[in-house]
Amino acid sequence: MKSAKNKFTLAELADSVVSENRLTPEERKLADIELAEARRKNKERTTEDQQMHAKVLQLRFLKEDSV
Repeated sequence: MKSAKNKFTLAELADSVVSENRLTPEERKLADIELAEARRKNKERTTEDQQMHAKVLQLRFLKEDSV
């Protein structure tokens, strides 16, 4: 459904944002390994204060969701 504000339908907007995964199984496995390595390096760089802050925020959001 097009509106006065949007010249695109919801389906057209979704198609423009969501991309197809055209990786072979081998490429997918390599991409998964690279992503895991990047996440590990990022986690190593976080300080103890940043980790504590992230845990506090997580608890806060969990509490808000349960209410």
